[in-house]
Amino acid sequence: TLGSVASPAGIGVMRHWCEVQNLPRQMFGLAGRGIFAVGLALTRAYLINANWRTSIAATTLATIVIDVPFTACAVFDIIRSQYFLLGEEFLVE
Repeated sequence: TLGSVASPAGIGVMRHWCEVQNLPRQMFGLAGRGIFAVGLALTRAYLINANWRTSIAATTLATIVIDVPFTACAVFDIIRSQYFLLGEEFLVE
């Protein structure tokens, strides 16, 4: 996921290849939103006057760097654990 753009294959990979169950997915999503709220508070406290172009570039690159290893491991059948794949959503959320 990049911003609000997601891969059309993402749900299929989660459901069929990694067999992600609904309860762990919802729990990881809830925890990820909690981390997001903490990140917003830290941004407000320390980065309110930061250059917005640098902030957008840094978060875009960080999202890609975090997303690619998890997705590649699932697609190429290296690691297909539901918790491994959900860890990516937890970090990117």
